[in-house]
Amino acid sequence: MYWFTFFIPQNKLQEVKSDLSKIMDKYSDLLQFRPIYEYPIKYIHFNPPLIYNKQEDFIAIGLWGTLTQGKPEDLFNLEKEFMGISLKNNYKRYIQSELKNPQTNYKEYFPPEIFTEFKKLKDKYDPDSIINSGVF
Repeated sequence: MYWFTFFIPQNKLQEVKSDLSKIMDKYSDLLQFRPIYEYPIKYIHFNPPLIYNKQEDFIAIGLWGTLTQGKPEDLFNLEKEFMGISLKNNYKRYIQSELKNPQTNYKEYFPPEIFTEFKKLKDKYDPDSIINSGVF
């Protein structure tokens, strides 16, 4: 099972559904997709900026499915396209759920100060790079 999640403003819901439907059509021979999921996230007191950098309600939305043919590495093109939508529209992603793609440039996704802080924490708590080796 593979899944890819965006955190988006509420007013982008239909646009993102359309983008995700296009990806599902394009990669229908690679994954047996399940229906697009969407979960409204209610703003209460604070949204952590690494998850969603605005203090407002937002939506977790994404696509998911089971590999039908090929190898997990074949998903790299899908992941690259998904990341492209994220970067183009400044959508946050739920990175923990994503396929580990050595071609993904997280320095491009995170602001430099955040990436540097991640790197420091990663080096401190995972000095042998056991978790997500090669990602940060």
